[in-house]
Amino acid sequence: PAAAAKAPVLVPEGEYPGPGGRAVSTGRLWVSAGEVTIGEYAEFLRALALIGPKHATVFDHPGQPPEKVGHEPDDWTALWSAVEAGEVWNGREVSAEHPVVNVDWWDAYAYANWRGGRLPTLAEWFAAWRGSSPKADGWGPATASTVDRAEGIHGLAGNVCEWTRDPETNPSFPMNPKAPVICGGSYQSPESLRRWVTNRSQRAPDLGFRVVFDSPPPSR
Repeated sequence: PAAAAKAPVLVPEGEYPGPGGRAVSTGRLWVSAGEVTIGEYAEFLRALALIGPKHATVFDHPGQPPEKVGHEPDDWTALWSAVEAGEVWNGREVSAEHPVVNVDWWDAYAYANWRGGRLPTLAEWFAAWRGSSPKADGWGPATASTVDRAEGIHGLAGNVCEWTRDPETNPSFPMNPKAPVICGGSYQSPESLRRWVTNRSQRAPDLGFRVVFDSPPPSR
């Protein structure tokens, strides 16, 4: 059976260490303790299948490209088959408790909307991080008992990197348009804390996401 996901963690309103040494301010929010898991994402896909294609778009972002249909991650059939059979995928052990990967921003947005939450902004992600310097984790369950922070948030420094909500200006190229930002280290890039990507349709085998809530999230 899948391990129970830890309850989201309250991050109080306030100022927190942000990127480049500058402070960031956020309101109170609840941050999921770990990244969204393969098992949790499978529940989402099953829910979309149950309501049917006519209604399944209700959770989509209004700006989602019209050519994008559905929210299955890349190589989902092989990944889920490996989970069910207890086999390896992409050369790695997988289970329902490992983070879901190969999702683009539109997938992450729709899942978070379905859960009654949303993706964190860059400032909110750093508020959850709070300037800590946790040891980077390799590939492992998102429901692991080890945590990056005493408050119970984990996976910020490793496992998979994570989508954030809004495009932001890259301070290294301030004249460029705002672009999507991915935060956190991953098992492939443990030293990365934030990076800009060209578009929201990017997918990668070390890219996942977590969800935040503006009020205490409903129990599942």
